[in-house]
Amino acid sequence: MNTMVRTAGGTPASLDPGESGAPARAGAARAPDVLPPGSKAGPWIIEREIGRGGTGAVYAVTHEAIGKREARIANLVEHPCMPDVFATCRYDLRPYLVMERLAGQTLGARLDASPLPRDEGSAVPRELCEVLAAAHTVGVTHRDLKLDNVFLLARPGVDGHRVKLLDRGLATIASESDPLSGMIAGTLTYVAPEQIRGDVVTPATDLYALAVLAYQVRVGRPPFAPAVDRTLLQLHLTGWIVE
Repeated sequence: MNTMVRTAGGTPASLDPGESGAPARAGAARAPDVLPPGSKAGPWIIEREIGRGGTGAVYAVTHEAIGKREARIANLVEHPCMPDVFATCRYDLRPYLVMERLAGQTLGARLDASPLPRDEGSAVPRELCEVLAAAHTVGVTHRDLKLDNVFLLARPGVDGHRVKLLDRGLATIASESDPLSGMIAGTLTYVAPEQIRGDVVTPATDLYALAVLAYQVRVGRPPFAPAVDRTLLQLHLTGWIVE
């Protein structure tokens, strides 16, 4: 399922999987203007157009400050399950990060191949608890914990850990303003009720997503998996479980 960001009272737009940032949507009664790659719409930098209709266009975009925030978060959270960021730079208006190279696969890819053995299935959530606790201690909430943002190293590190927590592009820092405040920022399978309501996210937001992820690892599917996104959001809000 694609990452979704919904502005308060607005219309949802999809991001390509793996893209950091939020969507920009141009809607008007006349034919929409074309926004070339590299141009800016407020704080959003246009990556490319990913869809167009009769009254609007959808673009993949990156928030100009998110790359720097991700690097700062990596430096704030000192834990072996957090990938190192060596530099943050900009090329042709595009921010980028220089990060450590990892060998292995995402937890999502691993589960697609086969279920985890019981011991490993317990170790992964345990290591995630450790790195999330380290993040929460310094005021960082990840906000987008999911299978594809958890990386399993091919070999344990020198400290014995095998998990790396990826993609801090949607993370919040408690002492700073949230550039995605009032939006549903996250992946719908894992979003907590406060994310759906547009409330302030807290460490509890990550714990909710961790519970969903741990359920997936054990059972082989998420606790809620309806075909319609609206139903999925309602299930997160009410706790009704569909078997």
